[in-house]
Order: sequence, then C-alpha cells, then structure tokens
Amino acid sequence: MFYSPIPSSSDSTIIIPLDRDENKFSRTTYTPSMTGGRATPEEVNQVLTLLDIIASNIPTPFQSINTLFIRFLVPAVMIWFLSETWE
Repeated sequence: MFYSPIPSSSDSTIIIPLDRDENKFSRTTYTPSMTGGRATPEEVNQVLTLLDIIASNIPTPFQSINTLFIRFLVPAVMIWFLSETWE
C-alpha cells in the first residue's frame, strides 16, 4: 500500500506517526525536548494509549469491503435468488 511521507515535527507541532498495519502510534518518536520538558514520556504514552483505542476502532479497508459484502451484497443476492425461484 502507498503511504505518504511523514512530515517533520516543528516548534508548534509534534508529529507522531501511526502504524497503519497495527493501528497504533509510534512510541519512539517523542522526546521531552520536543515540548521543552512540559510533557513527560509517560504523559504522552497515556494520551497515545487512548488514541490507540480510538484508532483500533477505525475499520481497515478489508474490514470495510467485508462489511459491504456481508451487509448488502449477500442479502441482495438472496432476495434475487428467492425471487427467481418463486416465479
């Protein structure tokens, strides 16, 4: 799959990349110097843990296709098949 390059962190923004295969944020990119010591790695880890929970609920493309197939196509084919057998 094609992934866009990760932008760099700046003085006002910290970029923490998301591993799309695992739906988890990278814990290795943050250092306290990025915030001038205002946030400890433990505090950032707590926030990232909450975001990991949210990210784990985002469906992958495969799950989206699977949901589409099961919820819409299977019932449509069943209705079509039943309508053909009742004629």
